[in-house]
Amino acid sequence: MFALPFDETLSDNCFNEMQKERYEIFKSQDLEKGRFDIVFEIEEKKLHAHSFVLTSVSEYMHALLSERWTNKDEPVKIGTYSYDNFYQFLCFLYTGKCEVTNENVFKLVDMAEFFGVSSFKKFCDKVLTYQLCGEYGEELFTVENVEELTEFAFKYSLKEFVDSIREYFLNWGGIDEMFKSESFLAFKKPFIEFLVSVGRKDDKFFEGMYKWSENKVKKQNDVNDETFNLLEAVKAEMNTILPQIEFSMMSFKFMKDFVVEKGFLLSPAEFKQYFKCRQNRCYTESGLVEFIYELAEKQALQKQKMAPNDENFNTADSIKADLSEVLPIVKFHKINQEFLTDFVEQ
Repeated sequence: MFALPFDETLSDNCFNEMQKERYEIFKSQDLEKGRFDIVFEIEEKKLHAHSFVLTSVSEYMHALLSERWTNKDEPVKIGTYSYDNFYQFLCFLYTGKCEVTNENVFKLVDMAEFFGVSSFKKFCDKVLTYQLCGEYGEELFTVENVEELTEFAFKYSLKEFVDSIREYFLNWGGIDEMFKSESFLAFKKPFIEFLVSVGRKDDKFFEGMYKWSENKVKKQNDVNDETFNLLEAVKAEMNTILPQIEFSMMSFKFMKDFVVEKGFLLSPAEFKQYFKCRQNRCYTESGLVEFIYELAEKQALQKQKMAPNDENFNTADSIKADLSEVLPIVKFHKINQEFLTDFVEQ
């Protein structure tokens, strides 16, 4: 007598072979050979199965097929799902795989949730993400359906599918395409807030968020009312968005001609961050100082425009206050004397 060395691969192969044989019996629906002990009725069609295969992985199935709830001689009627989809579900319970397509994947996910089979939901999540989406989701996502798909992904907690939606927006230019579409303005706020979490912080992104908020405000309010303040209403609509906006990531021209022009004012700390992010990069110190001064000057004029009756407002004081945290970090030794003299005189 001698012991054979344990071969894990051989064991796995044997297990898979037996699993395949059980599946073939189920697939054949041979009542004599199959020794089935449960029958389902879907769309007036019968589907026989083995209760242990189902109840061992699904608490819902265990309750459904228990003697307390069903008569062994009567078929269990399934009215919520189609025969083909329920068949694929049972195929997974027998083999750990099934045919998932663009047409049935959403029903299969719902079925996994309904019957409480988490492994099936994970399987659908992976197939949906890595096979049906294509690279960066271009095969599945469109401007028209991406909001609905995002809601679906969060509803069923499909982590990998949510990640693929983020990839679509970050790497394939999905957001840029969306901003060009009229459908964008009709999106609901939860989806807009999801877009903010994706990580895009550039000019086009902020402009898109502003236009969406402005459109919503105009639809909900009488903008012709002289007492109505459009800017404040837009800011209120963007209250959950603005804290995640990084103005330091935006171009100087956009900051000056759009952000500040629209009335979004930077704090001294934000001026400092904007300046600091550009130091030691492609800008000369004098050029950067000139840019930041122009931005502060633009903001001062905008403040004056927004409060025309403030007799105490002083443009120079406003600029100094806004740049109060910038001046201490300016590398004056890198600025030529002529520019520095002209700048101080201003």
